[in-house]
Amino acid sequence: ATYAHEKGIAFFATATDERAMQLLVEIGADTIKIASGDLNFHQFLQMAARYPWTVQIDNGSSTLGEIEEAVRVLEEAGCRRIIINHCPSGYPAHLESIHLRMIKTLRQMFPYPVAFSDHTPGADMDVAALALGAAMIEKTITLDRTIRSPEHIMSLEPHEAAGFVRTLRD
Repeated sequence: ATYAHEKGIAFFATATDERAMQLLVEIGADTIKIASGDLNFHQFLQMAARYPWTVQIDNGSSTLGEIEEAVRVLEEAGCRRIIINHCPSGYPAHLESIHLRMIKTLRQMFPYPVAFSDHTPGADMDVAALALGAAMIEKTITLDRTIRSPEHIMSLEPHEAAGFVRTLRD
């Protein structure tokens, strides 16, 4: 968090419990991310809404009704800084489960930015997500893609990050 702030980069992390949320408050996170598995944990959403940060919610395999309800809970708790992340399930996500057109649907339904939380290798889906109106791209970075763990296989390695950003900007 300190390094990100020194570089002028927004810092955020996913919190899965109240203790993790409090740590993010203490280190000055700019935004908190709520995983799709916690989208129906309304008490947790209400806790997140108490702080002056942006709350990001992942949709995962949620229904549109569940997303609407999560947004309603946040709004009723006073949160108006929301980002809705279209976040296909799977590590890596299979092409048939990505449903990028959901970005357009979410943009029509909500007055908040819609992002794409990518779980695929490469930049193809990210470029397509931007073309469909995604306001932000989330892509994980790993020090070594060969580490045996779910997210590493589709993550960027540090030497690829600048090229990835150039591709998206182009």
